[in-house]
Amino acid sequence: MPNPVVLLASSRPEGHTKKAVQGALEFCLGESVKDVSWEILCTLSILPYDYENKNATDDFLSLIRRLLQHDLIIFATPVYWYTMSAHMKIFFDRITDLLVHHKELLRAFKDKKAMIIASSASGKPEAFEIPFALTFQYLSMDYIGCWDFIFPEKTPEHVAHNQEQKKSLEGQWKKCMPF
Repeated sequence: MPNPVVLLASSRPEGHTKKAVQGALEFCLGESVKDVSWEILCTLSILPYDYENKNATDDFLSLIRRLLQHDLIIFATPVYWYTMSAHMKIFFDRITDLLVHHKELLRAFKDKKAMIIASSASGKPEAFEIPFALTFQYLSMDYIGCWDFIFPEKTPEHVAHNQEQKKSLEGQWKKCMPF
């Protein structure tokens, strides 16, 4: 069984992004979804990257250590202005700390699995995945893919889109996750 953790990057911890992740994981895992760990970025004190490392005592390094205890990291974010949320962007910017000050932690991401679950009002933009995919490549992570869910489900097309995303995720999950 994979050891997943969700890195939730929404400003509303109980909002549409969490519902998207829960729905997708319940579809793939059923009862096992209760075994999924969650890290909620908006509840942590993670400051922007600082060239002088003045933010070294915030929650970033402890979060990294917790994430590295898992085989699969699910990056969950709403789509804001065609890209990831500010919480997720700050997290990604802070990976620079690892490059400069904690190379052993940077190397520890090698061979971890990564996936993206996004929520939006109309679907993910065409280039949405690029910053994630390039970061996962840089970290030598196994990038599984990106699934986007539309909320609220106002039309039959939205419902159909979300069902297709769940089925796609389930298929990829079965191919990539050891059971």
